[in-house]
Amino acid sequence: MKASKTISKDGRPQYKLDTVIDWVVPGDIHLPFHDPVALSKLPRATGLFITGDLLDYYWLSSWPKLADKVKKAGYTATREAAKDFVAWIHPRYKYKVFGAGNHELRIETLSRKYPGFDGTWYWMFADILPKTWIYLDHGYRCILPQKTVNGLPIVLEHGDRTLYGGVPSAERLVNGYPGQCTVIGHNHRLQSHFKTTWNVGKSTVTQAYTVGHLSDIKKNNYASNPNWQQGFGTISEQGSIRLFAIDKGAIINGPITKS
Repeated sequence: MKASKTISKDGRPQYKLDTVIDWVVPGDIHLPFHDPVALSKLPRATGLFITGDLLDYYWLSSWPKLADKVKKAGYTATREAAKDFVAWIHPRYKYKVFGAGNHELRIETLSRKYPGFDGTWYWMFADILPKTWIYLDHGYRCILPQKTVNGLPIVLEHGDRTLYGGVPSAERLVNGYPGQCTVIGHNHRLQSHFKTTWNVGKSTVTQAYTVGHLSDIKKNNYASNPNWQQGFGTISEQGSIRLFAIDKGAIINGPITKS
């Protein structure tokens, strides 16, 4: 699989993948603050598309982490968790795409403080992350080769650079990006929204999905944000998109194929 890269009209890196496959799209994972049980619920598929915020550690987060051990050795803990994650997903998915989110941008910003830095945004973890993965620069838009069942282009982003900024809802994404199907992480919520528009008697059903998160709510002190849901999405070869929520370690809206 290859990803061709251009620059979109708004100056952001825009990619297009060349192979039609089925995808699992996990919510933000935030290693090492992930929830191992929730992560284990990801089904098998041909491809894994990480929309961003895979990597995290104490000094790069605006949220107060509660794990004292991680506070003392945040970078080391993240590296160890990343090694375990790479080993776990290697046999489960043939293709892996990793787009940079706002947390990866913070890692790049920190990396640039090193004298003579001239590397990739994942430089601090380059010895752990395989070269065979496809890496997308921060601010990316990635277009899949398949379309939805009603013919819309499927566009994946992290979500921090979309219109409306911050943590855009699925409803806002539908209004901001008519005529496409938008899939993002970032806002840690499981949402879907649809809007039908008409032009000369022809209807278009714009779609948007947000895929939740797979981090540990307690470790991340997310108790004050009860609207955040653990979960993930799937995208079939035929362009069918589904969201799956995880509650107390169980998938509560399935079924899932290729498990």
